[in-house]
Amino acid sequence: MKSSSLYNHYKSKEDILATLIEIGHIELFRRLRAAVVNAESAAASQLKAFIAANVRSQAEYPMLAVVVNHELHELGKKHIGPAMTLRAQSVELFLDILEKGKAEGVFNTPHPPSLAASAIGAMCSRIAEWFTPEHEQTIEKIESAHVDYALNIVGFNQ
Repeated sequence: MKSSSLYNHYKSKEDILATLIEIGHIELFRRLRAAVVNAESAAASQLKAFIAANVRSQAEYPMLAVVVNHELHELGKKHIGPAMTLRAQSVELFLDILEKGKAEGVFNTPHPPSLAASAIGAMCSRIAEWFTPEHEQTIEKIESAHVDYALNIVGFNQ
């Protein structure tokens, strides 16, 4: 496909960017939700599944993840709504897990859950910037390490 033919399907570069960002948010939320739904009901199990799904998404779709994470601010009010709704749903899912862990007595973060979620989310989103299939660590090892880091951040008590 020639780049000029894209404009037969999209009115502007912003429309193209908005579509890419929405696709990225849809796919990430789908993966996060599926991981949590398929995990055991304990908050620690759900957090592990959530983090593993996030890590894998960042590693498997790095170019899309970088666009989603770094270009969202380029969208105007007309285009940003769907992505922000999906992002809010992902954050809500994450915060629900953290609150559940506090209620179960297994997460004991000294700071608000929203700060823990921000730190963990930032840690995971950076993977797309450095991971390549040739990396010395496999995706599975990176998932495991990030799950451990996340459990430490939330003060996991077994």
